[in-house]
Amino acid sequence: MTTSAGLRRAHLAAGRGEHDDREHGRDRRSAELGSFVVVGLACTAAYALLYTLLTQDVSDLSANAIALLLTMGANFEANRRFTFQASRQSRVRQIAGYVPAYAIGLAASSLALLVLLDLLGHPAGLENTAAALAAGLVATAVRFVLMRRWVFRSDPTRTS
Repeated sequence: MTTSAGLRRAHLAAGRGEHDDREHGRDRRSAELGSFVVVGLACTAAYALLYTLLTQDVSDLSANAIALLLTMGANFEANRRFTFQASRQSRVRQIAGYVPAYAIGLAASSLALLVLLDLLGHPAGLENTAAALAAGLVATAVRFVLMRRWVFRSDPTRTS
């Protein structure tokens, strides 16, 4: 009977360990998402300012691309250090993954921006910037998934 009770306790403890691991995983994902939002808000504010200034001299798509490129470095470094806490991993591997992830985000943002500007009749001023910010939400969601699963994953051999 002692063996049976011991096995039951071990099984229950193992179950709690699994539950604790799942809880830790959810807590970690929540913390990552919260940090990603804070970093994103700061980068979005910089992007909005740059985009608004640039649209006075270049096309909307060019302003979008330039503003995104100018905020890309700060976004990478802040997410690397604070969101995904991946500063001990290979920066070269991370940059090699981040550049295509950002390019995919730029493509998603540009496509969404074209559609929104067309639907809104190509507005100017604040409406134009609001459309760019809305388009940026699409890119943000894409980049978060790519950064979490591909760029800043803790084990380079792991795919999810």
